[in-house]
Amino acid sequence: MIEPATRPDRTGFAKWLAEPLVQFLLIGTTLFLISDWWADRQPVQLAEARIRESRLKMDSLLDASASPATRNLEADIRVISDELLYREALRRELDHGDPVVRQHLAQKLLILQEEIHLSGREPSAGELREIFSALAPQLGEPARVSFCQVYSRTGWREADSQDIQRKANGCPSGVGEAFALGSEFNDWSRAEVEARFGKVFSDALFAASDIGWIGPISSDFGFHLVRVDRRIAAQPARFEGYRVEALREWERRERDIARRKLLCELVQRDRPRAESQASEDLQRDVASAVQRMGC
Repeated sequence: MIEPATRPDRTGFAKWLAEPLVQFLLIGTTLFLISDWWADRQPVQLAEARIRESRLKMDSLLDASASPATRNLEADIRVISDELLYREALRRELDHGDPVVRQHLAQKLLILQEEIHLSGREPSAGELREIFSALAPQLGEPARVSFCQVYSRTGWREADSQDIQRKANGCPSGVGEAFALGSEFNDWSRAEVEARFGKVFSDALFAASDIGWIGPISSDFGFHLVRVDRRIAAQPARFEGYRVEALREWERRERDIARRKLLCELVQRDRPRAESQASEDLQRDVASAVQRMGC
């Protein structure tokens, strides 16, 4: 009696190949390699908009005597070169670990997010007026004063002070000590006076409302007899004259909101922290920085 033929035992490798999951992975890997190989051999297509933009730029760079054909040729070579070098740089992963590239991409993302946030948005009249109210103290024309001074490093005796004020119709010359900043000052604002003489001098000068002699007033340098010759009142800003500034400030604030919103979303999604090998102090500092981002 002839026994029926039996199937030979499969080797371990053959059994492994027979597994459906293994076959799926092998087919997927093969298709990926083929598609990658095929993509590398496809012609690089250059967008028409980029070519035309490059030609317009080249028109402004090259001498007007160059023919249109020459300018177009130079522009096209530039586009082709840039595209090929860019693609090759990506293949070699030159964008990895480059701080300049990282910063550029981060800035580009922020700008894109800002534009998306601002798209279709317009401030209301109430928003602009509220912003203008906050900016108004910096926008108007400040009060100004014209004055001259007689300087003493150590101070003035009352008799000498009264004598100078009685005799001088204008700013006296040859009286007092030499002063590095000079003796006459025309149409100075409070900020200008404070920057050069100090806050005590500035406050005293602008607190007085009269024309004529005041003082002695102390400064960062010593003591001054001051003759005020002219005062110009502050001119408050009007909304109609500063609407553009209010609009610019509104846009700046909205861009800031867009940036903070994006960063908060990324913090909550990615939960950044220092690597586990970092010191405890550094890990704590990074965690504190994440918290201070206000998300």
